Amino acid sequence: MTPLDTPPSRLEQRIKDQGPAPQVERSAIDRRTVALCAACSGVTALIVVIACRTYIDWQLIASIPGPFWAAVLIGPLTLTGVLLTNGSHDRRASAQIAAEADKQEKQLLHDADRLAMQLDHAATEARLQRESDMRQDVFFTAAAEQVRANAFIGSMFKLDFEQANALDGITEFAAANAKIAVVSDSSTAAEAQRLAMLYGRTAIVATPVAIEASSLNVKAKAAEAKALELASKVEELKTEASRYDQFDVLTSHKRQQAINELRRAQKALSDAWEKSSDLFLQTAQARHNFQVFLRPRLDEISRQQIRVLAFLRRELGQYADEEQMTKEWEEMRDQILGEVDSVSKSYGLHSDPTERKP
Repeated sequence: MTPLDTPPSRLEQRIKDQGPAPQVERSAIDRRTVALCAACSGVTALIVVIACRTYIDWQLIASIPGPFWAAVLIGPLTLTGVLLTNGSHDRRASAQIAAEADKQEKQLLHDADRLAMQLDHAATEARLQRESDMRQDVFFTAAAEQVRANAFIGSMFKLDFEQANALDGITEFAAANAKIAVVSDSSTAAEAQRLAMLYGRTAIVATPVAIEASSLNVKAKAAEAKALELASKVEELKTEASRYDQFDVLTSHKRQQAINELRRAQKALSDAWEKSSDLFLQTAQARHNFQVFLRPRLDEISRQQIRVLAFLRRELGQYADEEQMTKEWEEMRDQILGEVDSVSKSYGLHSDPTERKP
């Protein structure tokens, strides 16, 4: 018996054990009963006549009208018939009462079983609805966290890895993904667990590459801040040099010193801007390398994501064509990567083809 099969009700079990209810007899008086009454009356009259034949005045009897004798004979016959009829009626009434009582008892059992089955069905429906709502909430949350996890993995080069909670961005996905194992079947839970392992492994292997890009970005920003500071100093030196009159002998020496200081500051500013530009270019290349490094790993994650989503859709009773979903994703991926590579090449950034899966 499967969990969805309904066990036999008490009414069905009772009928099976005791058989059908007795039938109510509604037939007329039996002919054998009438014949028995007539025979008993005749035998009784014959016995009386034989026993009293020597004491009977036959002339007196002969003078008695026939209707009197008819009444005498019919009276006992009628009484006997009434008694037998009443007995038969009593038996039929008793059988009918017993049948009605049994019928009422069975009807009560049937009504009780119907009510119990309705309550059980309502409780089962409510439980299934609660489970369905819980699955939907868990599955929808897990699907949304997959998108956030992808964005987190793709932007790890922006993280400050000096912070203890640098990788907390993936913990919400891990928590939402773990709930799938509680409300889904074993096959879906296994696929979700594999997806979580892919995310964890990717985050671990991508951390060193992301740190390199992050450190270059920090250096580039520091060089930019130093260049801005030198630019402010150059403006101050320009203002100071403009205060001296080039034809004033007394201030010409100070003016020359200010001009020389301004030239040194301008040279340092040029070097700072060049260094900052070079570091930003290295940062852009490192970020591009990070993205190229992630492509085969994100491909593997995305394929597993599609598989998990297909399993989740099937559990929710929705249609899911995993092959078609994968094909559509591949088309969008190729289009996006083609545009990204085109823009990167226009900025002088080049991808390492050995990092890409065939």
